[in-house]
Amino acid sequence: MGYTHYWYQKRPFTPAEWRSIVAETKRIVAKAKRGEYYAGKETFKTAQEADTSTGFRTGFAEPAWRTFPHEEIPTPQQGAVITVCGPDGTGKPVFDNDEIALNGSAAKTEDYETFALERSPVAPKWAKPEEVKAKGIFSFCKTEYRPYDAVVVSILHVAQFVAPDAIEVKSDGGAEAIRLLF
Repeated sequence: MGYTHYWYQKRPFTPAEWRSIVAETKRIVAKAKRGEYYAGKETFKTAQEADTSTGFRTGFAEPAWRTFPHEEIPTPQQGAVITVCGPDGTGKPVFDNDEIALNGSAAKTEDYETFALERSPVAPKWAKPEEVKAKGIFSFCKTEYRPYDAVVVSILHVAQFVAPDAIEVKSDGGAEAIRLLF
């Protein structure tokens, strides 16, 4: 269990779509590293307060569910730097002709599961062919609302915007969670 984003990729991204997604991903990561984060309707105060009776943060003004921020990891706010690393939480993120792969910083305990978006994914052997044909190839990333979550939802938003017929994105946070935050 944990805060997760899911997607079905119905077809490979075209080379032009992929170039756009990778270019926007690089821009998103650069802005995250500079702290140019847009926090939306929350303020610093309301993002840090949790209403323990309902499970929602007190100032969350959107109709989407969120997990509590981790006590050891403050919720990122406008101006806060988000460290984006490679798939294992170290090194540099991967942006190439086949995939985008990244994670939060393991050194700062801001990593969780690797986010990997492939240009042309291959269905795993356990996938049911009829489901792949009907819905596409299933993938997910559990971010547990760590700071790199903002980068992940922004990338998924871009992919969905650039190629709406290629990818369908869902989230534990509802449709409102998948949005451009940079």
